[in-house]
Amino acid sequence: MLTDGNPPEQSLLKNYGNCLCEYHGKGVITLEDGKKFECLFEAGQLTNGQVLLLCDFFPPLPVYLSISANKFEGMTPDGFRISATEAFSETNYLPDLPIGRSSGMWAAFHIPKIIVQTSEEGRSQSIHFGITNFEFIGTEPTRGPYNSFYRTLSLDLQTNNPSTRLLIKPLDLYGKIMDRVRTLKGVDVSCEIIAEVPADGDVAMVTEVVDDLCYILSVARGTKIQWIYCDSYNGTGKLLSRNLCSRITKPYCPLKIIHPLAGEGKETKAFIEQVYPAYVNKRKHYKLDKGTIDAYLDAKAEADYLEMRGIKLAVAMEILKSVFIELPDAPMKGYILEEEKFKELSPHLCKVMDEFLQTEKIDRDFRKAMCNSKKVLELNRRSFAYFLKKLCRHIDLRINEDDVRLFIQCRNKLVHYGRFYCAMATPEERNECNPLPSKSHEYHFLVNFLDRVFLKLLGYSGPYVDWRTPGNPVHRDQI
Repeated sequence: MLTDGNPPEQSLLKNYGNCLCEYHGKGVITLEDGKKFECLFEAGQLTNGQVLLLCDFFPPLPVYLSISANKFEGMTPDGFRISATEAFSETNYLPDLPIGRSSGMWAAFHIPKIIVQTSEEGRSQSIHFGITNFEFIGTEPTRGPYNSFYRTLSLDLQTNNPSTRLLIKPLDLYGKIMDRVRTLKGVDVSCEIIAEVPADGDVAMVTEVVDDLCYILSVARGTKIQWIYCDSYNGTGKLLSRNLCSRITKPYCPLKIIHPLAGEGKETKAFIEQVYPAYVNKRKHYKLDKGTIDAYLDAKAEADYLEMRGIKLAVAMEILKSVFIELPDAPMKGYILEEEKFKELSPHLCKVMDEFLQTEKIDRDFRKAMCNSKKVLELNRRSFAYFLKKLCRHIDLRINEDDVRLFIQCRNKLVHYGRFYCAMATPEERNECNPLPSKSHEYHFLVNFLDRVFLKLLGYSGPYVDWRTPGNPVHRDQI
């Protein structure tokens, strides 16, 4: 777990948010033009993942409109080496200038990654990844210091490659952290994923597994879960180094579909171990780590108005549609006829349509708008309804026709008008497909529909939380 490291008498980083850790000392920053400048510094990481560096330059810098740097090296009074080697740029400096310990020339930087080298004693044996907003209960009692006990969640992740064993451990103040995160809809590190370093020292492989696991946990909890730091320990448990990474985090969202308490934590364990192989196999083709899951999670977040969240759900399905069509073994393509063949036919279609409309005395400007090649090419596109039914069959998701029809109507109104179907349905549409009683009901219907799609996409068919009725989630035994 991260702890405060060498805090100065007056912490300046707290002006940017709650800090996970802080370091201070003397360092040298190298600008993009190669010039080096000495400074006193404060560096650290906030609970939302941001990594910051504050510099007090001695002597003061020349006048720069904006400071861009590509390297920083520093040392704390306790001998910790602080380094950053990825390009970083200046951001707004927020704190008041400290009285009595300032040159008057301060700058603040957002840093992609800072490495803190705390010791060189021994080889790295284990690594701990701090992850945000993961709510869980462990399945195995584990002995802690002073004969205390806490519960951990052990995972055995199987693929075609050798299996990976991981352990999820709650932080010491896990209960208070999660109470605060749930109440304030905030971001904070709640636990750590612990992994042994492979014999070949391939930490990149372990990091990839943890990246995959974070996406799986995010789907399970319905909220973005992300690792933001990685600590390395030797065989005796001594901290050797820590990587503080500025990674994308999101505020807590309560729309979980695998409940942390269900089955005393066993449902979470079963879900993770069941879907992990499917996630790895489908990650590339479905772009699961390249926007497909993130768009779905963002649509469930509570920061926007309900209409905007509904539109985001529709967009999430559109993204899924695009990757589904591009699959090598896709049971359908985006066009009815082969695209090039239809392009050859389109001029003839335009001509025939124009001649027919002339006989109906349609104005020339209207005919021109209707009978152009771009407009006619749209006739060759598959309908959204066709795609949705094919997708559900492909992932073996059984949804009744009424729900499919309602989803299509909701999607069409949101995509084309930015409003819910229940607020826009005409009398004729209401006769064909009865809308839900409110916007909230419609939004939660869409959430439940996409929840089931993503669960099935990951090869899962067990118990889950059904959010279809607002304020009344139901634990279902089967999708």
